[in-house]
Amino acid sequence: DADSRVYDKSEIEQFDLTLTQRAINELFARHGYIFKEDNVMQYFTENTSWYVPRYESVDPKTDFNNYEYKNYLMLVDWRAELKK
Repeated sequence: DADSRVYDKSEIEQFDLTLTQRAINELFARHGYIFKEDNVMQYFTENTSWYVPRYESVDPKTDFNNYEYKNYLMLVDWRAELKK
């Protein structure tokens, strides 16, 4: 669950690959990313009150705020570790 704070590394290390990807996707969804390739995530986001589809692409570096970007970087690093 992407909230309004920077994750602690020990929190992220408890995520499995599925939860890690879902947290990454939720960060994108917060900015209206449209998940054409992920029907489950699109269904989930369309049924949340905060989701407003707007974009087919989101650039984390420029579109995410400070805590979202830090979380994104940690989650991407953790996802890479899990895939090893």
